[in-house]
Amino acid sequence: MRKFVFLFLLLSQVDSDPLVVQPGNQAFLSCQADTFPVIAVEWTTTNLTHPQYVLFFSDGHADKTHQYPSFEGRVYLVDKEMNNGNVSIIIKNVTSSDSGIYECRVSSGGSRPKRANINNNPITSITLQVKDVDDSGNPTDKGKTHGDLNHEMNTFHVHNHTGLVVGISAFVLLGIGFSGIKYKVKKNQNSDLSTFETDRQLI
Repeated sequence: MRKFVFLFLLLSQVDSDPLVVQPGNQAFLSCQADTFPVIAVEWTTTNLTHPQYVLFFSDGHADKTHQYPSFEGRVYLVDKEMNNGNVSIIIKNVTSSDSGIYECRVSSGGSRPKRANINNNPITSITLQVKDVDDSGNPTDKGKTHGDLNHEMNTFHVHNHTGLVVGISAFVLLGIGFSGIKYKVKKNQNSDLSTFETDRQLI
């Protein structure tokens, strides 16, 4: 049971570290839909007010109706076909004003949303911090550095697969824990019943 608690805490901290990127660099924000085909994807940030957004993509093109002006021409989907549910984006030439919590929402199956906003709950939430680094190349505050963009893009699907395996393992461990507890309780009950029958025979 202790192993399960440790694994659960580990999973809870996987996405807790912010993504730290230096000003002028590119930020890779990963998002993977569980169901596809994806009809539309919307990226927003908590810094904006409805109906403004970072990116809304549908029917093979970006809808700029309510796109916040500072993101125009700087935000792109990694895969415009959104194959296999990959709706990750790249934000080019980031500045400190881009810092914030980014949320990814998708519309899967059915028909295209009638308006350029998706009301579903976000499937991904990423904290982006744009800041300089010290002389050693480390961010001035704690956080996950951006690293090499190509490396992150190439390993994105591997990380998703690993997270799925770890999640399944957690449920298996939980099931084993409950089975062990149930077996122990049943064993104790049988032991108490056997002792009771023995005492009755002695009487």
